[in-house]
Amino acid sequence: MRKRFGEFLYRHKQLEGILYVLPFVSLWAVFLAWPVGYGIYISLFDWNPMRGSKFVGLANYVQLFHEARFWNAVGNTFEFAGITIPLILGFGSSLPNGVGMGADTTWDHSGAGNLVFSVPAHCFYCRNSMEMVAQS
Repeated sequence: MRKRFGEFLYRHKQLEGILYVLPFVSLWAVFLAWPVGYGIYISLFDWNPMRGSKFVGLANYVQLFHEARFWNAVGNTFEFAGITIPLILGFGSSLPNGVGMGADTTWDHSGAGNLVFSVPAHCFYCRNSMEMVAQS
């Protein structure tokens, strides 16, 4: 049985790739794609447990975009991202480079050498991420 299946896969090489990807795709579809799609579908209705649901189309979104609380939440989200992303990138990638710095550290590819060469790159990434947040 196993030998036949191996011969079958040898003759149909594209099927082997599909079999490797199939578990991920099925879990992704069940736990991500379907709930997101269903949530979008539900958002097009006015749900009331006593009267049932009524299709309202994009009226829920129009109402949402006119709410001051929604725009306050969007602003808070971008402010939070603008503060935390540069800090995470800066501290999270610069500090480990300085771990090996000590009296016996040479300026090759360890400790201080990495820190000297990597800090400008991290500052560039932080600046770009802050500009992206500011432009949004």
